[in-house]
Amino acid sequence: MTSLVYLAPVAWRSLWQRPQRLADALTGHYHVSYVDPVGMRSLRCADLRRLWASQRGTTILPPRLTVVHNRFLPWHSSLCDRVNRRWLQSQLMRAIPALRGDDFQLWIGAPNLAALTLLAATRPRRVIFDCMDRYAEFHLDPDKSRILAAQKTVLRSADLVFAASVPLAQELAAEHENVIYAPNGVDFAHFAVAMPRGVWQRRRKHAAKVIGFHGTLGNWLDYELLEALARERPQWRWEFIGPVHAEGAQRLFALTNVQHRPSVPYAELPHRLSGFDVGVIPFAQNRLTDAALPVKLGEYLAAGLPVVASRLASLSPILGHVALAETKKEWLRHLDAATQPHAIHPKLIAARRRLAAARSWNLTVETILTALSASDATLGRHAPHLNQSTQRPAA
Repeated sequence: MTSLVYLAPVAWRSLWQRPQRLADALTGHYHVSYVDPVGMRSLRCADLRRLWASQRGTTILPPRLTVVHNRFLPWHSSLCDRVNRRWLQSQLMRAIPALRGDDFQLWIGAPNLAALTLLAATRPRRVIFDCMDRYAEFHLDPDKSRILAAQKTVLRSADLVFAASVPLAQELAAEHENVIYAPNGVDFAHFAVAMPRGVWQRRRKHAAKVIGFHGTLGNWLDYELLEALARERPQWRWEFIGPVHAEGAQRLFALTNVQHRPSVPYAELPHRLSGFDVGVIPFAQNRLTDAALPVKLGEYLAAGLPVVASRLASLSPILGHVALAETKKEWLRHLDAATQPHAIHPKLIAARRRLAAARSWNLTVETILTALSASDATLGRHAPHLNQSTQRPAA
């Protein structure tokens, strides 16, 4: 079975999302080495809690998948980058013997130092770039410029590019001739669970409506907006589920009608969503979020929930199934409508679930496998773009 080296943008043990799902699905066709991420910026104090949490608990891996952890200096400078490249190359060559030959495929999930290192030092049969975000927009200069330059290098080297949203696909198509839209999906069977009748009755009659969000609470959420909304509707309960990676969340959680739960096991998420009256996607509106296609969107819809979201370009194609808001006034108007009994009419619930079923992860994986199969006919040895010599990588 062919080896696939998956340079992931998120750690295997982080919240289950696109990289883990795709890597898991690809194990049916490849032996996958999932390489936990190497950042393109220096370590911050706020990272320490997340890194500590990622080392706790038990990891269960699917067959034909191994997870590779690397050590590296968590700072960026010319000297540190040179040291890290040599150190990463040495570690990866030892951990993944396939890298010493040319019968493997390189899947790049983010334009980071590990990607640049392996593009320069190895000879993969095929290079795939899977772009799920505008990565540089997470950062400010000089990190932002560094990541933009790294992405240009990755695009020059890639044989195939997958994009997780329409805005990303359009943007990448200007730089690469082989870009395929492979949207984020949903584990439909997991979330489309039949809800007890008592839940629906409570939603129709109970005064305390529940406005819910699940996922990472990062800097891409609009906490100022959320605080204003929670103050405007004190009779509602605002429930947030997920790890906190943003300082702005603490003021929000201090409100008496706001409840925060740490991450819950994936198996419990459908039960938690059944307690929501409305699912929200309250992203700040900027270049980062405008190209994002949140995984939670499909999960809310599969659960039959009304959805109110920030007005993002990536969500425009499903306008009519999701209420998009920009101002506080628009948010309140859409939330008021979404908490009315008609919003959970069985026909509307069925329509939401049909939309979610059409966006399943199975369909996304099928798109990816079809593209990989189509390119196999013309696949030859990939010639490195950074290292044009025939030098073999060091053992």
